[in-house]
Amino acid sequence: MNVPPATDVRWKDVITGKVNYQFEFFAFNMCVKRLSLVLKRDSSQITLNKCTQELRDIFAENVQLPKVQRDLVKIFGKGGVA
Repeated sequence: MNVPPATDVRWKDVITGKVNYQFEFFAFNMCVKRLSLVLKRDSSQITLNKCTQELRDIFAENVQLPKVQRDLVKIFGKGGVA
């Protein structure tokens, strides 16, 4: 399963709270909350890019786990990940 690039706007939507998911992989819930707080303190484009990259990297590092794969489908849909 491929993880979409950090430039995909749906990563930003997760971090900014535009969309809310209860992830199966608990670490993702904690990561999103932490990154959201970071972004509230500094909402610059550079910080947003770093946050989306960090979230994407955590997914990529754990993509072999079934819970992570289901969480990716929550964000990107079945057609959004290969």
